[in-house]
Amino acid sequence: MSINKQLMRLIQCEYLRLEEETGVIRTGSKEIERQLQQLPAEQAIVERANRLLSITEKNSLQAPSRHSRQLSIALLGFFGILGGLATVEVFSGVEQASANFFWILLALLGVNAISMFIWLLLIGWPNPADQNDSWLMSIQAWLSRKSSQDTSALRAWQQAISTTGGQQWHLSVISHGLWLAFLSGTLVMAWLLLSMRQFDFVWETTILSGDAFVSISQWLATLPSLLGIQLPTASHVMVSRVGESPQDPDELRILWSNLLLSSLAIYGLLPRAMALLFAIFARRHHWNNVLPDVSTPYYYQLKMRLSPDTVAEGIVDDDAETCHQTHNFSASNTATIAKLQQLDDVCLAGLEYDGEWPPALSAIGLDDLAPIMFSVNAIDRSSREQLLSEAGNNSIRNIVLIARFEAAPDRGIIRLIRQLNSKPATLWLLLIQHRSQPTSQQWHDWLSAATDAQLPQQQVGRLNIGIGNDGA
Repeated sequence: MSINKQLMRLIQCEYLRLEEETGVIRTGSKEIERQLQQLPAEQAIVERANRLLSITEKNSLQAPSRHSRQLSIALLGFFGILGGLATVEVFSGVEQASANFFWILLALLGVNAISMFIWLLLIGWPNPADQNDSWLMSIQAWLSRKSSQDTSALRAWQQAISTTGGQQWHLSVISHGLWLAFLSGTLVMAWLLLSMRQFDFVWETTILSGDAFVSISQWLATLPSLLGIQLPTASHVMVSRVGESPQDPDELRILWSNLLLSSLAIYGLLPRAMALLFAIFARRHHWNNVLPDVSTPYYYQLKMRLSPDTVAEGIVDDDAETCHQTHNFSASNTATIAKLQQLDDVCLAGLEYDGEWPPALSAIGLDDLAPIMFSVNAIDRSSREQLLSEAGNNSIRNIVLIARFEAAPDRGIIRLIRQLNSKPATLWLLLIQHRSQPTSQQWHDWLSAATDAQLPQQQVGRLNIGIGNDGA
């Protein structure tokens, strides 16, 4: 396996993740995180791992690649020998040196053709759920463990490859490479057998006509004929039937041998080689774009440390009425809050919301939001069922669900969010924060709950409300 630079960066991140999840904290990590806060989150995570790992650890992470290359060479040689032995077995069934051409060709290329067809189906309709349990990947992992001494580095490799989503192309490269070695052994052994033994190629049938075999032979000869190879003509095919006596058997043997070898090369090796190159380029393209998944708990917490929340003030109560309080609002996700202000056909709903319901829009910093209706505040089982019933109203295009940021999103809350998210209207979750110094774990818990409820994190916003007197 060649070392892809972008993949290697992800492997370094995974290696560090496996270490830090066991409780090991690197010295100087906080200072490095402070220095990288100006970079984009994914780039900062990658650079952090690169700085924290020593040269020795980076070299150890390259060891699985070297072991994989050695293992690949051994497997390619084994499958090449296996292809040669399979060819010997096919020709050993020939009786009295009279070989049924079409039966031998089917025996040598039939399974390969079926395998190629299945691969094309899997490419068209991939099933990622089955890829992690692939028997081919399991065998490679087992053999790699036998040849590798650094289990942590090997786990980092396996985790990086299995979580990038490009495992399909990695498995394709392995499969096509092994098949190419097998077919190469088949072609070489077929050439050796035809060079050292004499075979009279014939064909026979009980229910098919001779014209059918002539058509098949001419179809097989279409591509090899473009290379100027001498191949059997229609008359040669007819005299090769069992029971016929050809006038020049030596020439006929050469023509059929040419067709057999050229068919193995053009219809067997060439498609596999093209599929292998395609899979290699697809894998390389995918690995060139891999980045740490910041939606997972470890990387999300790391992202929060590398890019701390910024608070931007400026949403102010503009009520014309005379009041003795000024409401200052700050949003940790200003992009989401701005989207909420532009929504139409909105239903405002509550999720165990504290205070009077429905709330005044100015009290929660959404003066410009004009919902067409207020729904219930879901505080018990009956009110939750009522909310789910009203959420199915076809006239509602957006549902803004207001919840307390300080509340813990338990399984009941996650289930309700998932049920609301399944409605035709678009669901938005607005977390109202009353505490001045929230913990990053609370924000992470809510984002994790939204992920569990299949609600995109772009539809989750947090609003910090601070209330103070103007002195009037």
